[in-house]
This record gives sequence, C-alpha cells and structure tokens, in this order.
Amino acid sequence: MAVKIRFKMMGSKKRPSYRVVVADSRSPRDGRVIENLGYYNPMVEPPEIKLDDDKVYEWLNKGAEPTVNARNLLKKIGLLEKWQLLKSGVKLVDLDAEIEKRREKQPRAQPRAGKKMSKKAKIKAEAAAKAGAEAGAAEEKKTLETEKPKPEAKPDAAEEKKTLETEKPKPEAKPDAAEEKKTLETEKPKPEAKPNAAEEKKTAETEETRPAPETATDETAGTEGAEEKKGE
Repeated sequence: MAVKIRFKMMGSKKRPSYRVVVADSRSPRDGRVIENLGYYNPMVEPPEIKLDDDKVYEWLNKGAEPTVNARNLLKKIGLLEKWQLLKSGVKLVDLDAEIEKRREKQPRAQPRAGKKMSKKAKIKAEAAAKAGAEAGAAEEKKTLETEKPKPEAKPDAAEEKKTLETEKPKPEAKPDAAEEKKTLETEKPKPEAKPNAAEEKKTAETEETRPAPETATDETAGTEGAEEKKGE
C-alpha cells in the first residue's frame, strides 16, 4: 500500500492547527492514521513545529512519500536535507558539520528581479506617488507661508477717515453777526459832539464883548505919536 506523510487538520474554525501523521493514501482526510509524527501550529508567532526526527527518518527510509505541504515543512526545518545526507552515508554525529560545509559552498541567493507590475498595480503606484508629491508640495508651501513676514494690516475706511479728520487743522471759528457788529462799532471813531444852541449863543456873545485887536493897535499908535510930538 502507498503510505503518505501528510497533515491532519485539528483546532477550530479560523484557528487551525495540524498534526503530521503517517496514513494510507486511500484513507480520507480525517480517517485512520498509522502513526503520529508531531504537530504544526501556524497561528502563533513564530510558528510552533515539533516533530520526532527518528520516526520521520524511519518512515522516509520505508518509502513513505510526503505531500507537498509536508515536504515544504520538512525542508523548512532541515529534516529532509539531513535525511538525504544520512542516506548518502554521512554519520548522524557529523550531520551538523556537513550541513555547515554545504551552506558555505552554496552561492548566495541573488535578489530576484522585480516582477512586472500589473496595470492596476502600476496605476495604484503612480497615484500613490502623485499623492505623495502633492502632499510634499502642500507642506512646502505651508512652510514658506509661515516663514513669510505678514503684511501690515490696513485700517478700514472708517478708521482711516477718523484719523484724517483728527489730523486735519480745525478752521477758525467765525464770530457771529452780533459780535462782529459790536466789534465794528467799538473800532469806529466817535464823531465830535456838536454844541447845542444855548452854548453856541453864549460863545457868540463873549466873542462880541471882546475888543478888537486892530482898535488897540490904533490907540497905541496914537499914544506913540503924541509922545513924539511932546518930545519935540
């Protein structure tokens, strides 16, 4: 009969764990198993793997064929490589040293060339790059705006008008009509007071009673002539 080394699913829904078992290839997934080799729990970090190495080597020597998933697990933990070395004649004690030598001889894996991006992935990458560039430009613009000195705030029309009115020299207050008339009257020279009729008459009488100056002169001349005559 064909014997397989495979996984047997255990655990609950959405939290699976597996047993590594030896079973007949014709038996169903959850059918009868021949022997249990260990278990594998991928739901923890790092994944938990526990296998009985001697039993694995024994069933491999008997011709048990691992399934794809079981082979990948054995290769991952190095059991498949150890079994091949044991099969080639290397002793169990020298297995680790031989594996180290093989590792040193193997060429280092070259980094894989980047896979061709699908059209959708390419558009998505371009959109992400464009968004990043726009975000960078916006941030740079914002930085420049914050560093730029702010212009002085202009006063509004009402405040400007008020300032102009306060700075404008006030016009001299004009005197009203009554005050102006009073000022003109005080500055106007007063006319000489005319004597009344009684004073004028009295003045005329006093002037008439006074002797005329010419009469006095004639008398003086006559007196002088008389004296001259007397002297002769």
